[in-house]
Amino acid sequence: MRGDKPIISIIVPVYKVEAYIGKCLISIKKQTLSNFEAILVDDGSPDNCGKICDKFVARDARFRVIHQENGGISNARNNALAIARGEYIAFVDPDDYIASDMYEKLYNEIVRTEADIVICDYFRVEQGKPVPHTSFEKNIVLTSKETLRLLADDSLTSYMWCKLYKKELFKEVRFIEGYSFEDLAILHELVHNAKRISYLRECLYYYFINPKGMVANLTAKNEYDHFIAWYRRLIFLREHYPEYVELTYNSFINCGARAYWLCAYRKKNELAKEARKLLKAEASKLLNSSEVRAKNKVRLLEVMLKINMYRFYIPKAIRNGIEKIADE
Repeated sequence: MRGDKPIISIIVPVYKVEAYIGKCLISIKKQTLSNFEAILVDDGSPDNCGKICDKFVARDARFRVIHQENGGISNARNNALAIARGEYIAFVDPDDYIASDMYEKLYNEIVRTEADIVICDYFRVEQGKPVPHTSFEKNIVLTSKETLRLLADDSLTSYMWCKLYKKELFKEVRFIEGYSFEDLAILHELVHNAKRISYLRECLYYYFINPKGMVANLTAKNEYDHFIAWYRRLIFLREHYPEYVELTYNSFINCGARAYWLCAYRKKNELAKEARKLLKAEASKLLNSSEVRAKNKVRLLEVMLKINMYRFYIPKAIRNGIEKIADE
């Protein structure tokens, strides 16, 4: 296999997932589309993840591993992209798993529709129960512009892992290192570089809600990064698709207000100051936009006036004990 060019390069960043990585890699190994390479990036994981990766590499020539000092998920993905040999690129998170025919179906769909990106649906796995998440009622093919409109108002998921991409889309695009919510921060650029995007209405990916994962444990920095990702999308659309920029405003305010109050609550004063500065710079446009819901205009004014309404920005999941504000 190592002498043959794979059809798909599957990139898996690995860090502190010893209990889950085996199931993830087995699901990749069992793919019905067998001509793939799996690039595992042991991102300085302090547990036995590196050894588990080595075992898969020793037993299956389609698996490759990079052992590196911890650089974060964006750095791990970027390093894998640099050595990927496949015609197409896919991503799997190490605590998730995939249907055995996922990449066969996505590959067949991307070829059939002559698309640059194909998107599938996924299961959200909580407490062992898979709950389907679907975007549309039927299979569709979209233009780049149509897809960007859906991304602007968050109608289409920005997760990297439920998609298959032509490798050439990454020629001038890389993940932003040092920030979380890396998917949200760059997906619009990949879609902008594409011509056709195909949607396959079938749940093929299993998104495991890890109670110890980043999304389940909120930190001030993560909330700030989430806000910055939306800010990047807003600025990109303003430059390239100004007719869609107002569609980002509700998400921009929601994330900005949460980031500001959580950073202030955790005494991350510089991050809070920067979040408020970015919101203030856009405030006139936000307040005058008919797209912005009234409650979000109120949230924006609360930040501008520094009215401490923080309790309203704690997610329901935290109040219900599902998530928590983690120590940093």
